[in-house]
Amino acid sequence: MKEETIYRYFTRKTTEDEDKAVLEWIKASKQNEDRFFELKMIWHTCSELKKEDSPVLEQAWRKLKQKI
Repeated sequence: MKEETIYRYFTRKTTEDEDKAVLEWIKASKQNEDRFFELKMIWHTCSELKKEDSPVLEQAWRKLKQKI
């Protein structure tokens, strides 16, 4: 299973067929299930970091725009 498909699954941007494929892949083995939850944790952590960095990035962008 491609990681990009799994990440799209997390953001609900997959098709119905892709959803089924991801779920079947997870059920196929304990290794796949472990990998899925590992990727989910990575995705969630990155999402949280983006939220935290957003105000800092917005402030930096405003300062840059003022200089231009």
